[in-house]
Amino acid sequence: MKKATIKQVNLIGWREHVCLPALGICNIAAKIDTGTRTSALHATDFDPFEKGKWPWIRFTVRADNSGRRRTCAAPIMDQRNTRNPSGRTECRFLIETPIVLGAEKWLIDLLLTDRADMEYDLVVGRTALRKKKLIVNPGQSWLSGEPVVKTADEGEHVDQQASP
Repeated sequence: MKKATIKQVNLIGWREHVCLPALGICNIAAKIDTGTRTSALHATDFDPFEKGKWPWIRFTVRADNSGRRRTCAAPIMDQRNTRNPSGRTECRFLIETPIVLGAEKWLIDLLLTDRADMEYDLVVGRTALRKKKLIVNPGQSWLSGEPVVKTADEGEHVDQQASP
């Protein structure tokens, strides 16, 4: 396997602005955390339901840094028992959704959990970072700039998981 060189990777800071366009979450501050395996999003009001034969989850999130709330729905990919920062084990729903960081967009696994006591609603873990060969500079923030979200008019399919 060929190793990545510095020219093949993107340098990002320990905090970055990101979008989760399929969930209607735009330009929120995220903590980039290489100590966390799977990314996690602050969500509440969990309501599992079936859509066709498939399990889905309805949940509430903050749509942006202003605190405006939004109800979303997404297919459940898995349920995982994970330890929260206090060491307590809890069952969390796992969804898959696109993330936009700077000009890059890719799919990530995202655990839904109550992060009300945390400074950042979104933590981006090392599994998501690995997919794009991102390197984190722990002494810098906001290196990737504002997220660039293409619209359907620009030739990109926009998946609408968020409900009005």
